[in-house]
Amino acid sequence: MVIASDKDLLKGLQQWKKKRLQEIEDHMIKLNLNLRLAQGGLAIAHRNPGDVAEDIIEYQWERLNRSATELEQLEGEHQRLMEMDLAQLIITYKQKRKEPPTWAYQNC
Repeated sequence: MVIASDKDLLKGLQQWKKKRLQEIEDHMIKLNLNLRLAQGGLAIAHRNPGDVAEDIIEYQWERLNRSATELEQLEGEHQRLMEMDLAQLIITYKQKRKEPPTWAYQNC
């Protein structure tokens, strides 16, 4: 059985946090692009009334709303992750790995 030192655990958590922040930022870039594309599509529809089909306009609105909502959620997650202390970081890491909780009595 390998027992990691506190420094190793802290280093591993910091690396995971850095990787997770990068994943969030990459996804936010993609969502921001979708948001801008939807805004551009709606701008074209606004400048050309009657020339753009209603279903296209509806699709662009849905795309805009979906991207904006997801972007806002990711910004919140990013901010929370940046502000986490060690205990919160450990809990979040375990939740993201989707491990079942372990309790002291299970090790008996």
